[in-house]
Amino acid sequence: MQKFFVRLIRLSAALCATTSLLACNTTTMSQTNNLNNGQPSGPSPIDDRINGQIADFDAMVHRLENGGFPLDSDVPDTGHVTYTGFGAIYIDGHPDDGYLIGDAEVRADFVSYAFEGEVTDMAGTVNGQASVAWNGTLELSGEVGLTHTAGLEGTVNGSLSAGSDHLSIHGPISGFFQGSPVTGLSIRTADGVTTILNGENVSGSVAVIAEH
Repeated sequence: MQKFFVRLIRLSAALCATTSLLACNTTTMSQTNNLNNGQPSGPSPIDDRINGQIADFDAMVHRLENGGFPLDSDVPDTGHVTYTGFGAIYIDGHPDDGYLIGDAEVRADFVSYAFEGEVTDMAGTVNGQASVAWNGTLELSGEVGLTHTAGLEGTVNGSLSAGSDHLSIHGPISGFFQGSPVTGLSIRTADGVTTILNGENVSGSVAVIAEH
């Protein structure tokens, strides 16, 4: 599972380079986080949902990888397009790795060259606990084509909670449209993002991948 989320976070930076990425680790969240006296128990409804999203996310990864990087002429110069997919958070070792995944929607405005979106209905685990649903939303916003015609640059801001656990993320994001013609996009957090888990700064990353 850790390999999947590391792959997920690297994806948005690596898609445009057509680099071969790590294969998805087939261990499910239910096997790694849903324990009963040290023995794996059956998957919960939350685990089933997460594992389904991971499978769909991975399929989307392969489609966008195969679509290549767009030419400047592939990027629309008018209109509005909505992209839907998934967003995920990876927390590196606090003390255990944490993983959350949810539904993403990104709306690109090719008239004003701006985008906005959100990641909602997130679920996952922190600190080695069982997977649970998290309340809250990650908000995405920024500009299209600021330094590259197919580029996206902006910020992510969000606060999430599950029981006594609280997670906030704020900072820069960057990404690219994908495909020739454009069929989707990938976004990830850039250097300088701040991730706070239960009042403590931790190493965290966000990745979003979506298609229209």
